[in-house]
Amino acid sequence: MQPALSTRIQDGFMAAMRLGGEKPHQGLPGRNPAPNPVREVCKFTVLLGMRGQAELNRAGSCCTGKERDAESGNDYFGARYYASTMGRFMSPDWSAKIAPVPYAMLDNPQSLNLYAYMRNNPLGGVDADGHGPGDPPCDEVKVEQRVEQPTHKQNERLPDGRLVTGVTGNITDTITVHGQVQIGVQVSEFNKETTTVGSVTKQTTPIQDKGTTNLDGAVGDKVGPSFPTDGTVRMNSMIDTTLGSNNFTIADSQTLKLTFPQGGVCYAQMPDRTVSNIGQDGKPSLTFKMIPDKPPIVTAQPTKPKGVPNF
Repeated sequence: MQPALSTRIQDGFMAAMRLGGEKPHQGLPGRNPAPNPVREVCKFTVLLGMRGQAELNRAGSCCTGKERDAESGNDYFGARYYASTMGRFMSPDWSAKIAPVPYAMLDNPQSLNLYAYMRNNPLGGVDADGHGPGDPPCDEVKVEQRVEQPTHKQNERLPDGRLVTGVTGNITDTITVHGQVQIGVQVSEFNKETTTVGSVTKQTTPIQDKGTTNLDGAVGDKVGPSFPTDGTVRMNSMIDTTLGSNNFTIADSQTLKLTFPQGGVCYAQMPDRTVSNIGQDGKPSLTFKMIPDKPPIVTAQPTKPKGVPNF
């Protein structure tokens, strides 16, 4: 007996949440935790060629799309079973490759809990197979940049300990999927810069930085002309004079490589940006401006843009 057509009958909120207000994945049963099976009507053709109809009391998962076992009430994810009444898997996560803690991210303590669903962030994505959060498709990944206009700074200490004086603009890249921030994504960048000072133009490839998105799904970046300094007033004054008396324009083209916790990789070609100290009167000053100040949101792609080397 082979089903030929299946029609699912859904009643209001029953399609999204169990009757009685049970909260999915939270481990807190509602006032009426009695199971609410999704009722399915299957039309099928029997061996004699007659049309028949049967109503199946098969229980279906309300929120994950996984098959719910009618006897135990647990959801089958493929690798293991999940208990929505307790908000946890019934067995620890495992991987084909032997590892002390499978799929662990040492900068995210929630990943060390091998029984948790979506690292205790059920709204942060979908567990496709029971092996922890799956990497999202690249066309669902968005990168949003927030720009802070450049400011003049003296004796700024870099992570490697060096002192620099110059002009620095801060950029924050936030990575989201369906509006949910993505934590623990390794972000690498490849930059091509064209710097023009007066009438001299030079193309450079600045140091490529790496970072990991924080709990806000964000990672920082900086752009602007800076010069090494010994911290003395004389040296800083010379740098400021150079910056304020010459026309500076820095045009930057940037590609981001996003490596997700499970190893998936996406690329984002960010909008070209320009930092310049040339005012409307055509004269230079220590006031630099970054354009665009409100870059558009970028959708990631699965392949590396043409002309960009491996990085």
